[in-house]
Amino acid sequence: MHGVGATLDLDLSGNGNRFSGLLGAGNDSAFNLAARLFLDRELVKDKLYGAINLEHISTYSSRTGVLVDGSQFNIRAALSAKVLPNFFIGAEAWYSRTYLGAGYRTYLGDGFFVGPNALWAINDKWTLNAAYQVQVAGKVRLAPGNLNLANYNQHYARIKLGYAF
Repeated sequence: MHGVGATLDLDLSGNGNRFSGLLGAGNDSAFNLAARLFLDRELVKDKLYGAINLEHISTYSSRTGVLVDGSQFNIRAALSAKVLPNFFIGAEAWYSRTYLGAGYRTYLGDGFFVGPNALWAINDKWTLNAAYQVQVAGKVRLAPGNLNLANYNQHYARIKLGYAF
């Protein structure tokens, strides 16, 4: 009605570690809680679309009986253009902050990422989405440098096959 789409997503997962840089390498037992708010809008009728996503992730991990918790806040913005009736190409920017403590207790660092994205609506039910981002700026708390390779990778690639039911 107002031209803005909104989606709230809650994601609970286990036996994974989203903070490999924060918690280090190892075989952890982990529990993740992610809350995301997706806002999107058609900016130019049937041609240009914009989106802003806000995301909070908390991770609780046990390594050799020691409980470690961490959190991350992400904000993403993207623009996509419709280049074919079922194919979209765009660009995305992503800013992330990582903390020790599930409630943003101790700031560990941040990172800023940019890159292209694409979406192919294969048919009414299936979609294929791909994105690639490069860290172009970042900072590790109390450390010199222009990138944060302690908490993040320098390159991220994502491919997602979706099915609507």
